[in-house]
Amino acid sequence: MSDPERTPPSAPEIDVALVMRRLREGVRQRLAEAATVEAGGAGGEGRLLALRESAGVREPVPHSARPGLGRWVVAARKGVYHLFLKWLVRPLVAQQNLFNEASAQWIEELVAGQERLRREVARQAAEIERLREEARGERLAPPVPTEENPENTA
Repeated sequence: MSDPERTPPSAPEIDVALVMRRLREGVRQRLAEAATVEAGGAGGEGRLLALRESAGVREPVPHSARPGLGRWVVAARKGVYHLFLKWLVRPLVAQQNLFNEASAQWIEELVAGQERLRREVARQAAEIERLREEARGERLAPPVPTEENPENTA
């Protein structure tokens, strides 16, 4: 039954070295991003990174899980999309992307403002503590004689 003239088409050549190199580069990049986020110390940095990555919405890519009819199903979906749905989907995707980008930028500004306020509160708390220590030191220290009041001794 096997006819040498009717051999199945071979799969396209896959450059395994190239795929592995790209995979390693992606892993290195993710590890560097994770290390940067952890070095920042703020738990919100990871969420901001995820927000930036997911802010954009893309047009749907047709696909099919059917092995035999898959390419025909994909071709039909592409045809329907390009003929009937493109005019509807593209403006919605563009509008959603604008909203997502504006929201992400606003959230990043809020987080930066919150961080500035946190630093300012910490600075003022340190200043209050310094003034309290200074006030305690003045009460505990013996009076120092001055030129105006030379009898000011303990």
